Amino acid sequence: MGAVHLLRLLYFSLVLSIASCSNIIHHDTGCRSASHRYVPDAQAIHALQRVATAMEKILAGNSTVLSWLKESSSYQPTPGAWFLANVPLLARALSIEKLQVLKMDCEGCEYALADDILKHDELFLDKVDQFAIEVHTTAMIAKTRDHALALGRLYHLLQEAGLELVHAAVQYCNDEHAAFGHQEEFIAVGYPHTRNDYCQNLLFAKRPRA
Repeated sequence: MGAVHLLRLLYFSLVLSIASCSNIIHHDTGCRSASHRYVPDAQAIHALQRVATAMEKILAGNSTVLSWLKESSSYQPTPGAWFLANVPLLARALSIEKLQVLKMDCEGCEYALADDILKHDELFLDKVDQFAIEVHTTAMIAKTRDHALALGRLYHLLQEAGLELVHAAVQYCNDEHAAFGHQEEFIAVGYPHTRNDYCQNLLFAKRPRA
């Protein structure tokens, strides 16, 4: 289950932050109606390789190691305050037409986002100016090749929407993630897969119009 935070900053910016607060039920990324648009596997793999190349260039130029804040384990949600939703449907329910920042760290939700977008709102990412996401490449979460392809589809959709990778910071997650190793498809396509690459904090943004 994810905690959803909707913030208005400086009276004009809308930020949607979705973070894990308990064990996540990992999504089956293979369910898709034949009527929904499909991103071919070859395009998904190409998108994975493209983002991997961009990450390598950005990481090579990073002069500092970022420290990422984690949610407090002592926080207890109010009973009855939670509901299940996916991001495109949540944006529709909240009547969001423009989202300055979308932040996601859901321990596996990244692998369901592309199919949720293709199923419920193919133009959802057109509404987003910046997208911050933590990708978890451990086989504990990304159990199958379908998970890797689902991430590739997400990268493809980000590119289509004009969201480019502008910052990356990767780090070791924990011993539990490392014990499962990386999903094999990530290794096969050359996506970052060392011991220190299990948690990948990525920022995608649209370039300002001239």
